[in-house]
Amino acid sequence: MKPTGTVTIKSIAEELGISFSTVSKALNNDPAISQQTRELVQAKAKEMNYTRNYFAQSLRQKGSKTVAIIVNDIEIPAYGEMIAIISGKLAAHGYTTMVSDSQYSEEFERSAIRTVLSRMPEAVIITPADPTGKNIQLLEPMYDRTLVLGDLQGVAKTSSLYVDHR
Repeated sequence: MKPTGTVTIKSIAEELGISFSTVSKALNNDPAISQQTRELVQAKAKEMNYTRNYFAQSLRQKGSKTVAIIVNDIEIPAYGEMIAIISGKLAAHGYTTMVSDSQYSEEFERSAIRTVLSRMPEAVIITPADPTGKNIQLLEPMYDRTLVLGDLQGVAKTSSLYVDHR
């Protein structure tokens, strides 16, 4: 049967006639599930084009395993290198990196911060476009997990790293 709409763990379970908790455990490689059942579930998930809902998973696990990076200009070679290194190191630990380019626009930066917050990242690294720090204040709920690459001392109680762009 070809599914219509979003494929969920429940729809895979219905297709196979097993419980959705068994499907969930099989997709998460739970050792309590036999290899045969795991392979059956994973094959059906692939056939149905199942895509893991990371947002739902992050709500259950109280963490998204995502780190957001917002830079002023992604074409600056140092930022590209930094993003590549950070992304590689994080991927080795099961994290995803979400990258946004504010293009030195305070409006783009504000929009990027709002989008980032809606994705519930574990941490944010940002090169601020807004020299007043008003946009950075949007990150207040996660100041303890925010790294500002620049000089906004006194504006926000985040960790900061001075970056000399010369």
